Amino acid sequence: MALMMDPGRTEPLTEEEAADLAAIDAIRESSVIELKEEGNAFLKKGKKHYTDAIDCYTRAIKTNLKDPGMNSVLYGNRAQVNLLLGNYGRAVDDADEAIKLNPSNIKAYYRGAKAALALKLWPKVAELCSEGLKLEPENKELQSMRKQAEQKQAAEAEAKRRALEIKSKAEALVSALEKRKIRVGPSRYKERTGHRRPEFDTSGILHWPVLLLYGEVMTGDLIEDFAETDMFRSHLETISLHCFSTFIIEELTLTASYMFGRNSPPLTWDASHDYKRDRIELYYRANVGPVLTKKQLLKSLMEGEVGLEGLDLDGDSEDTRDSDTREPRWVKVQEKMTLNEVLSQGNHIIPGVPVFFVVATGTSFRDKFLKEWSPP
Repeated sequence: MALMMDPGRTEPLTEEEAADLAAIDAIRESSVIELKEEGNAFLKKGKKHYTDAIDCYTRAIKTNLKDPGMNSVLYGNRAQVNLLLGNYGRAVDDADEAIKLNPSNIKAYYRGAKAALALKLWPKVAELCSEGLKLEPENKELQSMRKQAEQKQAAEAEAKRRALEIKSKAEALVSALEKRKIRVGPSRYKERTGHRRPEFDTSGILHWPVLLLYGEVMTGDLIEDFAETDMFRSHLETISLHCFSTFIIEELTLTASYMFGRNSPPLTWDASHDYKRDRIELYYRANVGPVLTKKQLLKSLMEGEVGLEGLDLDGDSEDTRDSDTREPRWVKVQEKMTLNEVLSQGNHIIPGVPVFFVVATGTSFRDKFLKEWSPP
């Protein structure tokens, strides 16, 4: 019998042996056809029988029938069932095998492309669709999937480019703040400042959003653009900004161009007209930590940006900065100082963006403010 032949034999087969092998091949072919049709029948019965269909196709493949065309169909059919089950990786693998066995199997290109589409493997989708379209140039489904994959791939490339650009800008800011010896802590007034952050101008000067808070009534003005080289004096006389209040949900826009200027009207809540230009003082809260690490600061500076999912922020080792253990206190701002001079003070930890409290001299609140008052 042919089944008992020596594998190392070099002599030609006898007629009897050749007949035996032909009979075995015929049995295998019959078994494969039967398993394929059984698998097809299970597939038609619906989802509950998909695993039975896969079992039939797998058993047929394992018979090792020497028929590339039939084996291509079996892998292609199994790819279809895996696709329906959501086993997209296996579906792609089976489709690839089907194509390898028969490059003209158009169904395999479609099934593989559809599974790759579900996995967001855009280059693989484009490859399978392009090869399939060489066989059927007018195939609408392959055309549609290739177009979709190309658009998605382009969008992802643009999103990645933008994300890296945002990260690069944030890294430049982190480096600039470190060089200026400016320390930043967690944001405390995000409901008033949103995701505003400092930005460079073309000369490399940092421009900050600066929040002025009136502790007496907890309303505030946001200076949108305060250059680090500007003195406080100039901004106190020319403020035309946004007004926020803890008691008012909506954001109000002030129309006064010179809030503390000589001819400016009094603040709407200042019934006694205490907050005049020659009476206001600015303070910042010193020694209030903790200080953000480089990695935390980088994340903070990118907060609110879209499309940063999956961006690697773990390239640098985490530094360890301790919280400031000194007693918090109020420090008066000298109006002739620049913003950078104030921010770089060793006791100054910026709560996200620079925040300064405005008080008026000669008021009972000022005395309370300096002795015992702390921000809510």
